[in-house]
Amino acid sequence: MKLNSTDLKTQRSWCELSGAALKHNIKQISQNLPVSTQKMAVVKADAYGHGAVWVAEQALTAGCTYLAVATIEEAVVLRQAEITAPILILSPYCEGLLEILIEQKLSQTVASEFDVNALLNDLQSYLTANNLVKLAHPIKIHIKIDTGMNRIGFPVKEMISSELVTSVIKLAENDNLDLEGIFTHFAVADEPQKDFTQVQFNRFQKIIKKLATKNIIFKIKHCSNSAAAIFLPEVALDYVRLGIAMYGWCPNSEIKEKLQLKPVMSFFSKISSIHRTSVNETVGYGQTYTTQRNTLIGTIETGYADGLDRHLSNTGTVIIKGKTVPIIGRICMDRTMLDLTDLPQTTIGDEVLIFGQDHNGIYRDLDDLAEQAGTISYEILCGINQRIPKIIID
Repeated sequence: MKLNSTDLKTQRSWCELSGAALKHNIKQISQNLPVSTQKMAVVKADAYGHGAVWVAEQALTAGCTYLAVATIEEAVVLRQAEITAPILILSPYCEGLLEILIEQKLSQTVASEFDVNALLNDLQSYLTANNLVKLAHPIKIHIKIDTGMNRIGFPVKEMISSELVTSVIKLAENDNLDLEGIFTHFAVADEPQKDFTQVQFNRFQKIIKKLATKNIIFKIKHCSNSAAAIFLPEVALDYVRLGIAMYGWCPNSEIKEKLQLKPVMSFFSKISSIHRTSVNETVGYGQTYTTQRNTLIGTIETGYADGLDRHLSNTGTVIIKGKTVPIIGRICMDRTMLDLTDLPQTTIGDEVLIFGQDHNGIYRDLDDLAEQAGTISYEILCGINQRIPKIIID
C-alpha cells in the first residue's frame, strides 16, 4: 500500500473536499448581488482548514477576482503556488515587511496612524537603500475603518478624527502608494437584528464622503461579509468578502435554508474496535462517564489532536449509518469512544460521519456539532490539523 494511496488515507480518519460544492456556494451567494459587485474569497487560516491553495484556485475559477488572507506568510504561500490574483493582507502593517509586499505584489491593510508612519518610514528606507525615487509598481493600500467592531481600524463613530483624515492624505500624496481600497467589518450581520449593521454602514459611508471632499476616491469599497452579502445586498458596494458561507456553513439557519449551501469539507472516521462492558463501568480518562446499562462501546481513531473538540466529551454525537451515536467519556488525543448499544449491528471498519455529507446523502450539520462543543463552526474547521488527510473528490 503506497503512502499517498486513498486506501491508506482512509484507514484512520480523513476529510473529503468538494470543489463542486464550493462553486455551488459561491453561485448561490452571488445570485442576489448587484451585477457590478465583485467577490473576494477569504482564504486565511489555510482557507478555514480546507487548504488555501486549492480553495483559492477553485474560488478564482468560480468567479472571485480577489483573495484575502490574515498574514503575509499566508500570501506568500499563494504566490509560491503561482497564484497571480490580487491578495489583500487583512492584518495591520508590520514594520520590516515592505520589501515582501513589493516583491510579491501584495495589497496591504493600513489600520492606524502607527501603521501609516511605519509604512512610510520603511518605504523611504527602501527607496534610499536601492537608490530609487519611484517603484516600478505602487503598493496597493486598503484603509481599515473601525465602525463599531472595536477591534482594529481608524475609529469612525459619531465623529471623524482629524488624525484619520491627515493620515490618509499622507498616504494619498505618496506616488509610490495606490490607495486602492477602504473597508470595514460588520459585527452582527449574521443575526436577525440589523439595526447595528445599518449604523456601521452609515458610519462607513460618512468617512467615504468625507475623504471624497479631499479628492480621495477609492476604486474598491468593501464592507460585506457572507451574511451581509446574502441579507443586505444593498450595502454590497464594489466587493463582498466571502468567508464561512463559501465553505457551506453559517450559524444563521435562515441563510442555509435560503441558499441551500453545501458542505465543502466532510469529516469521517472508522470504527477501529468494539467491545461489551457491564453496567456501572467507567469509560475513559478521569472516569467521567459511567455506564447505565450493559454497553457496547466502539472506538474511532480520531481525537482532539485531529480537531475533534475535547468539549464534545460526554456531550457530542456522530453519525453511523444515518443514526445518531453519543460520544462517551473524555475525548483522547488520538481516539474517542462511542456508545453503540442502540446500534448493535455496527462492525469494525464501519464509516463514521463527524460532520458534512456522506456518500449516501446523509448530512450532519457542523453548526450542530459546534453548538454541542460550545463553540462555532469556524473554530472546528480551523482545528482540523495536517494529520488528517484531505481527499479531493471533485
